[in-house]
Amino acid sequence: MTISFSTKYLSVLLLPHVTMAQNATAAPVAATPAPSPSPSVPPSSVPSQAPSLAPSTAPSSVPSPSPSSAASLSPTSAASLSPSTSIQPSEAPSSSPTVSSQPSLSPTKNPSASPTVTASMSPSSKGFYESQKFIETFSYEVLLRPAWSNAIARTFMGTNPNIPSALSSYVPEDGTTTPQSMQSLCEDTLGGTSFGKGSYHCVTDKKKWTQLTNGVPGDASSWYGNMTVACDEIGGHSFGENAQFCVVEGDWSQLHSENMYLDYLEPYGLKKFCEEKKGKMFGDNHFCALEGIYSQFSTKLPGDVGTPQDMKSTCDLIGGYLFDHYCIVEGIWAQLSTKLPGDSSYPLDMRQQCNYLLGHSFGQFCAVKGLYTQFTSMLPGEGGKKVTMEEECINLGGISFDHFCVVKGAYAQVIGRFRKSQPEIESFSDVCTELKGEYFADSCAVKGNFVQLSTKLPFDTDYHSTQKNTCDSLNGVSFDKFCVLNEDFDEIDPGKGAGSSSDGTIVIVVVVVIALIALAIIGVTACLKRKNNPSSSNGGGAQPSFPVSNEQEKLVEAV
Repeated sequence: MTISFSTKYLSVLLLPHVTMAQNATAAPVAATPAPSPSPSVPPSSVPSQAPSLAPSTAPSSVPSPSPSSAASLSPTSAASLSPSTSIQPSEAPSSSPTVSSQPSLSPTKNPSASPTVTASMSPSSKGFYESQKFIETFSYEVLLRPAWSNAIARTFMGTNPNIPSALSSYVPEDGTTTPQSMQSLCEDTLGGTSFGKGSYHCVTDKKKWTQLTNGVPGDASSWYGNMTVACDEIGGHSFGENAQFCVVEGDWSQLHSENMYLDYLEPYGLKKFCEEKKGKMFGDNHFCALEGIYSQFSTKLPGDVGTPQDMKSTCDLIGGYLFDHYCIVEGIWAQLSTKLPGDSSYPLDMRQQCNYLLGHSFGQFCAVKGLYTQFTSMLPGEGGKKVTMEEECINLGGISFDHFCVVKGAYAQVIGRFRKSQPEIESFSDVCTELKGEYFADSCAVKGNFVQLSTKLPFDTDYHSTQKNTCDSLNGVSFDKFCVLNEDFDEIDPGKGAGSSSDGTIVIVVVVVIALIALAIIGVTACLKRKNNPSSSNGGGAQPSFPVSNEQEKLVEAV
């Protein structure tokens, strides 16, 4: 079974962001020009784009599944991804007032947000195409874990905050047309190495860096322009064609809310949480930059339709902050799942596995605290027969269910390609052997703080050369358009090659010789002291004595 990075799978993971984009803009999905702002409306209203829930489109709640009733996983149909069937959270009223013209409620859209390839498409076809892009980008974040992954993508299927920082000015569908070179920022300011076409990418392990994005990667309509002011306030460096990116030192979390109107309609929301934690809101109140590691759960994956599942009891149990269909909790957590985004099949029941991992189950998900990694032998959009990975999971010391495997600890799933349409890499099993990993279904499970770099993004039709020379100089493992690096990769001098082993041996021998000489000197000095002061060999004679009772003497003798 081959592994691919399907567009359908990606669209499922990213749909919550797509829905957010539809809520935040006054322009319909059709390729008509966006209308000018309408007269203002009070903050208690919602945008007219939020479609009301028709009884025929709102599916009834699904009872908790049992393992025996689980259906096979299949890709989501095009109809389920169409914007016309997108269902908004139940908190949004069905009324349709005009959109407010106040700056705090009206997102700034980029004029280049509509891709040329969709200009001749019908509204439904365009919506489906853009949903696929959004889902595939989210899957990219989940599997390759770039430094610009948002908190939702980082939490889904587990993450490792200790991997090197992979930054980029070449983010899918960021509303711009020209990526910028990162060479100066990367090498002069961040102490990293730029790579790829146009030096659009950067990797560094000198310090920990986090990249914030003033929009939703993969969704060109949900970007909010320049973020220089917000970036400066948190001590970061803004970059990009529109200064739509910010890189800031340390561990930061970019929290997300697709419905910014919750802050006006309800007594809770992302803004309230962000202000309480001394964070920085940006992106027209859709995002919060918060220093530290925070995990964000979502009960609605990209591509899901219908009313999101409730996780109030679980969120309360793990000490999280609940709003809409999200739960934010401080620290490293993982959201395990019985199916991938874009999968419309009936979810499996993983309560037994969740209990075994001492986690908290909610619907098709499981919340576990700590460093966990969930592997999958079928990537988004792959259909056909599911490939179990029981044997490989046993070798990894994990717990398997269906075509998944969950392992505790720092691991990474290295993939051979994104999409099913890409050709297989014949030597990928050899690559996995070189990485000392566990090979399964054209993927490789490797233990350690590994990061997989790529010069090619989802839906990318541009030519990108291999990065073998750069990867070799960083002591990494290169194949196709990818490079796999472990932490502290640039602290090893690759020029020494095999000679580094002999050099290390010489250093060890010198240290041992010095230690022996020091011990000999100490021994001679001790002998001379005993010769000059015989009493020292009999306990020193000058040590103070303490009275000892008969009971204490008997106790000592008994012992």
